[in-house]
Amino acid sequence: MYKEKDKKTLFYWEVGGFFFVCLIGVLFHYIFSYAGNFFLLALFFAINESIWEQLKLVFWPTLFWGLVESIFIKKKTNNFFAAKVFAATFMVVFIISGYYLYTSFLRQIQAMDIFIGIISVALGQMLGYRIFRCRKFSDMVFKISIAIVAVWAFLFLWFSFNPLKNDIFRAYQMPSKKIVKDVLLVRTSDTALKSSFPREVEICNFKSAETAFIEEFIST
Repeated sequence: MYKEKDKKTLFYWEVGGFFFVCLIGVLFHYIFSYAGNFFLLALFFAINESIWEQLKLVFWPTLFWGLVESIFIKKKTNNFFAAKVFAATFMVVFIISGYYLYTSFLRQIQAMDIFIGIISVALGQMLGYRIFRCRKFSDMVFKISIAIVAVWAFLFLWFSFNPLKNDIFRAYQMPSKKIVKDVLLVRTSDTALKSSFPREVEICNFKSAETAFIEEFIST
């Protein structure tokens, strides 16, 4: 049975985690480009404006916050690691589900995507708080949690450079086909694009996920 003060402590830490994930998520949005597009950084940081890349901005900050929490409150909880992993996974699933739900009625709206992301963090932190206080899970749940993190890490890295032909891999503010065709006609294979519409298209020295999508976009 938890002491009342322990419940409050856990609650306040999860509230703090909400603000941490939201703020650090903004920072994670820009690190990849500022760090010279080093490909291994694509595991943790967004490489473009697509919904898929935004998932990293909630998943990894949630686990990083868990590292901080482990120093101060781990002994006050049950299922600490599972709580953090399940909370982060919930956020990812909620964002994807919310995106497909509203875009089945409306066009994609960047403000709506951000709103869904914020709600996912709030609900995910609440879920983590509840799991903290659950009866201790079996060791199998801990192993499953490790496997979940490994799977997400693989998917984040793989699909960053090998995106599917799906809307969640399309960047925000995709320019018209004519603009993209004009850009691709003048670029060379080893020259980065410096366009008049920053962050709408990124073409790196390697065949990036953004480039692959653009080529598919103009071919349809």
